[in-house]
Amino acid sequence: MAGPVLSRVGVGVILLGAAFGYAAGVVGPAAAPVSSDFDVSLGEAGLMTSVFFIAMALFQLFGAPAEERIGIPRSARLAAVFMGFGGVISAVSPWFAALLAGRALAGLGTGIALIACPVIARALRSALLLGVYGGGITTGLALSLFVGGELAEAGVDWRVNFGISAAIGFAALPFLFGRMPAIEPMRRVGSAGVKRLLRSWSFYRADLLFIFVNAIPVVLGAWLIPYLDRHHGIAAGVAGALGFVLFAAQTVARPLSAKVGVSSTSRLLLSTVGPALAAVAILALALDRTTGIAAVAIVALGLGFGAPYAVAYQRIENQVEGNPEVGLAVGFQGVNLAAIVVTPIVGTALEHGYGKLSFVLLAAFCALTGLANLTRRAG
Repeated sequence: MAGPVLSRVGVGVILLGAAFGYAAGVVGPAAAPVSSDFDVSLGEAGLMTSVFFIAMALFQLFGAPAEERIGIPRSARLAAVFMGFGGVISAVSPWFAALLAGRALAGLGTGIALIACPVIARALRSALLLGVYGGGITTGLALSLFVGGELAEAGVDWRVNFGISAAIGFAALPFLFGRMPAIEPMRRVGSAGVKRLLRSWSFYRADLLFIFVNAIPVVLGAWLIPYLDRHHGIAAGVAGALGFVLFAAQTVARPLSAKVGVSSTSRLLLSTVGPALAAVAILALALDRTTGIAAVAIVALGLGFGAPYAVAYQRIENQVEGNPEVGLAVGFQGVNLAAIVVTPIVGTALEHGYGKLSFVLLAAFCALTGLANLTRRAG
């Protein structure tokens, strides 16, 4: 079972996941200093996350045919290059607009990787690799928050963390050359097939869970440090360490979910208990301001986010028989929309004293996800 995970290609896939996670999470510790350096509001600083996901969304909406033409192996390499150069541009940019351009390039690379990596894991017939790839994403998120928080507390420029993000993207590249697993040709799915998918309640139920495991952790990660600072009075270094704990818990839970979720009963439990646990944890962060409760809630939140990860991917890939790319591409539109719209809204709410309300609404979404998946027909 561990063979594909420890293979050269498996390591490359995991590093691409870590590069995505680091690139997504690097905004959290940088939000306040970027706001100060470029004289923009916190809501505008949240555009660093929005443009990242807009670029992802545009690729997944229009770029899937191009990815099929150039092939999954070349696509994976291109993803590493784009994520690396996107981080470099963001790190050296003297203008906020150029910083956003770098974020867009990194988002484009991530959009390519998010289609290519699960397809490679599927070709290797390794649910464990899919789970460890997800663990790579959360490891990257955890490290970006922890390292960024520590660097901020030490007075180190926020650009250094963007440079680290670029280095992780480039690090995946050497592992993605050489022989790749055989990728089965995808069944052609026309616009009629996509329309049928969009009329299916099963798809929306699956996409709610997909948004829960992919978008909501990124939204929370982007604002966790400013939220804990403003609402709990926790210093940036400690808040960064708690952000690390949040994603470290997901890193543990995601591969375990791939090994545990083998029966319909276990998949039902993972897809309902996980969102419910996250809802309770976010409510605790909103309603209680003590550091001890925050620490416990963050561990519970990470476990809740991580528990249904493999189930969410398997459900969305299985929406279109014979073509997992279509299910992933359409499913990620919901993820991208949530991240693009919700991230700056939470930042603006936090800036104007409504941070608690924004967290209560996020908890409500998690609860809704659990209720929607409370059926064995979800798969």
